[in-house]
Amino acid sequence: MKDSFYLLDLDHEDREDKTVIKLFGKTKDNKHVIFYDADFFPYFLAVIKGDPKKLKDKISKIGFVNNVEKLNMNYLGKEVEVLKISVNSQNDISKVKDIVKNMQGIEDRKETDYPILKRYLVEKDITPLQLLEVGHDEKNFIKSIKTKDEFLEKPDILAFDIETYFKGPAFPEQEHDPIISIALYGKIKKVLTWKKANGEEYVCLKNEEEMIERFVEEVKKASPDYLAGYFSDGFDFPYLKARANHHGISLDLGIDGSQVHVYNRGLTNKTRIKGINHLDILSFIRRVLGPTLKTESFDLNSVAEELIGKSKHDFDISKIGDMWDKGEIKKILDYNLQDAKITHQLCEKIIPSIHEFCKIVGQTPYEICRMSYGNLVESYLLKKAKDAKEIAPNRPLEGDVGERMGQTYKAAFVYTPEPGLYEDIVVFDYKGLYSSIIASYNIEATTLDSKGNKTIPIETESGKNVFYKFSKKEGFITKAVKEVIEKRDAVKKELKKKKDVFLEGRNYALKILANSIYGYLGFFGARWYCKEAAETIAAYGRYHIKQTISEAEKNNFKVLYSDTDSIFLLLGKKSKKDAMGFLDYINKKLPNYMELEFEDYYKRGIFVMKKGEELGAKKKYALINEKGEMKIVGFETVRRDWSLLARETQLRVIEIILKENNPKKAKKYVDDVINRVKSRKIELPKLVIKTKLTKALGSYANVGPHVAVALRMKNKGIFVGPGSMIEYIISDKGGKNVRDKARLIEECKNGEYDVEYYLDNQILPATEKIFEALGYEKKDILKKKEQPKLGDFS
Repeated sequence: MKDSFYLLDLDHEDREDKTVIKLFGKTKDNKHVIFYDADFFPYFLAVIKGDPKKLKDKISKIGFVNNVEKLNMNYLGKEVEVLKISVNSQNDISKVKDIVKNMQGIEDRKETDYPILKRYLVEKDITPLQLLEVGHDEKNFIKSIKTKDEFLEKPDILAFDIETYFKGPAFPEQEHDPIISIALYGKIKKVLTWKKANGEEYVCLKNEEEMIERFVEEVKKASPDYLAGYFSDGFDFPYLKARANHHGISLDLGIDGSQVHVYNRGLTNKTRIKGINHLDILSFIRRVLGPTLKTESFDLNSVAEELIGKSKHDFDISKIGDMWDKGEIKKILDYNLQDAKITHQLCEKIIPSIHEFCKIVGQTPYEICRMSYGNLVESYLLKKAKDAKEIAPNRPLEGDVGERMGQTYKAAFVYTPEPGLYEDIVVFDYKGLYSSIIASYNIEATTLDSKGNKTIPIETESGKNVFYKFSKKEGFITKAVKEVIEKRDAVKKELKKKKDVFLEGRNYALKILANSIYGYLGFFGARWYCKEAAETIAAYGRYHIKQTISEAEKNNFKVLYSDTDSIFLLLGKKSKKDAMGFLDYINKKLPNYMELEFEDYYKRGIFVMKKGEELGAKKKYALINEKGEMKIVGFETVRRDWSLLARETQLRVIEIILKENNPKKAKKYVDDVINRVKSRKIELPKLVIKTKLTKALGSYANVGPHVAVALRMKNKGIFVGPGSMIEYIISDKGGKNVRDKARLIEECKNGEYDVEYYLDNQILPATEKIFEALGYEKKDILKKKEQPKLGDFS
């Protein structure tokens, strides 16, 4: 018998002391299927220096061993002889590796910690979402398997969201606060609840128990490819699981009838459903997309506004308990359904990127959603190592990790700017600086070689120079990096011809992967950790940016600022054409794969002073281009630990200066803000300060205002712990210390805030550096002996 299906998920289990791989898929006629592969034997490698035949014979007699094969492979670029020791079950690897450990002729054991499902995908050359054609028996055991060059592009997505009973500002507690509604959005659009409500999308059940049972029925009936949530790893599924357990309900959502499994890992939870990819969209957005987003917060509303231009209904979640008690539940259900709808739309938006990561690194959407940059790189390198016959090093032990964490090297070069307001700025930056250095100079973990090419002098943190040598022979990581760079260049050419969400997703995935490999080489937990390579790559980065600065000055450009891979030049009397000519000149001198790119032309920019110093601060500037678009880096306007008032004031000051070049108007605006603060006319929500608890309350040696408020919340019976975001206001009551004045917003009335605190510690610090950069003295900006105010800027 033969069947074809798209591979959605996989798992493994032991049957009669044999590891069997379970493949979950979807046929073209939308049926979910399970196939079993018993023709796969886990293995590890033993590096040998003895007689291969004698060792092979000896190891073959071990009871758990299925086969022993001699291979010639590479380990960190050097050719070695190994024995590939295959066993019947994954559990047998730990037994056999311990038996061979002390055998004479066994030098080392490698790939003993290779995850079995990654191993299977790499060995079989299978990629998740790929169309597979399998020959199988009547019990669905695979006899043959072929891969097709076709991938699932439009999965069936079902989004869900739960609402729970609680009375704010308390957090809901699983032990006694019930789930009051569950929204589903996809092919079905329903809200399950257990109070009467009128509406065709509302399904009213008798109680919470019946509602959860109906949720299980609906998901099984819908049989989606992906079940998507937002913070569903951290909240929705753990809560659902707890309430289901409370009622004795089985959450058997797995395609094979298995239970939903919630893994508790400290502050990080993971929820697995076999055969269905559970996607916690927040996890992917925070880990992978986060650095590219402008939003200061990863709450659903903020992310949705930026990514899909949608915002949630105006709903006070703290009143949900009171609304439920009063029977005012239509707003709750509409709010719940909208959250599920937005989650579904977000999932559709980012699915192309998730799918491209799946194809490139060879992992399932479930895994991709939860991977860090380092995990993505490692999965990609494990995949590429097979083709290069390169042995993957074992992950470092705890002692090795500690030693690596203590190893540091000189960081990127920064050309510090002089504070001030500037005009006519052109910015260039190196395209993928570090990945292009790897590709150009063959510097990576497997090419470090005492007989290789000598590097440039590498300055250490102590100021001394060292030299390393790297092989002329191309390393497999270098080859992998080149492949990523070349693929991305090809994708970018296609994107210039047409806009396509899948091409955009592929471009983003390739960009992230290429830019992350350098960091991986210096990451203490990496298999292919190589401090010498990371140190050398950083040194070449400093070398090239310094060379660019030197050439710019020779060509009579004034260098304003440079950091890591970028250079800011003042045009002065030169034209944009001159700047582009300089760009061409530099690129002709660069090695292959390295390229300096034009970022933008900015008509105006402000660089501020570093706190406590007269020099400008690195990574703290604001620019405006010819289209009127502002680029703001490092200012409090993008930080949530400052009040909204301070951030709005700072942003408006920057806008007035950059767009209108009018410091007097900016001064008047701030004076008006100060007057409103002193007149107590500022709305309380604009004064809220947000700070996250990073550890348990009892672990803080010094009690800051956010800790003091957290303690107040705990005394009121409100659950708080590591990871909780504490929101507070500094009131005008409670004592002399700031922590004694910190209050929850509901504990304050309008006007009950500390005027002096908000002027001295929010408004003035947010603006004084900007005005100092314009040439005004600090004594004119901040007058401590008088009521705080801005000085005369006329």
